[in-house]
Amino acid sequence: MDFIKVYSIVAIEFHGQQLLAAKTKDGIFIAMKPIVTGMGLTWQGQLEKLKKNADKFNYNHMVIVANDSKQREMGVIPLRKLNSWLFSVNPEKVNSAEKARVSALNNEMMLVNEPSLYGLVFNA
Repeated sequence: MDFIKVYSIVAIEFHGQQLLAAKTKDGIFIAMKPIVTGMGLTWQGQLEKLKKNADKFNYNHMVIVANDSKQREMGVIPLRKLNSWLFSVNPEKVNSAEKARVSALNNEMMLVNEPSLYGLVFNA
């Protein structure tokens, strides 16, 4: 398995949860597990979808050094593919407590483009 070389990692606050963004030579990548679990979705189900559609979402892995100085592997997609993944989540299939949140995220992401997200992540 190939891993992506990371130049820098930034934690950003998004809707009350901390997301990890990694800058690489190929662009910005977003760690998926915090997004998935933060939306109240099961990681295993979304991981299967990401792996099955790896070409569509450009799902990949990178290794980071966590706060405890241990290396951790994380599954990531390019920032430019985040909208595509979000739109693949059907709010009707999410538990009722998270349905409004998923719909709000989908609506908000329709208004955001990659350059503005890039600025949020690396120019803050």
